[in-house]
Amino acid sequence: MSVFVLNLICDQDTKPFRATCSILGEGTGFDGSMRRFEDELDMVKALNGAGIQAERYAVALRMVLSGEQGSFELTQNEAQKLGVLHTDTSE
Repeated sequence: MSVFVLNLICDQDTKPFRATCSILGEGTGFDGSMRRFEDELDMVKALNGAGIQAERYAVALRMVLSGEQGSFELTQNEAQKLGVLHTDTSE
């Protein structure tokens, strides 16, 4: 069984906010990727657009805004909608 974790990070890039998907457990058939965002608002809009409720990412977002990495679990569907998970459909 696979567990998907979204890692939120802020760095010094021109698009400083980024989200990456880690796959824990069985990772065969999945490829986690990174997505960058212009600013906090852009990232929040994308999270909401993927169907992720604010209370699920609020702590992780606060951590990122204070200079730390924040993470939380999300579903395969949410990760795909957010554009940070690709599924190998050839299996």
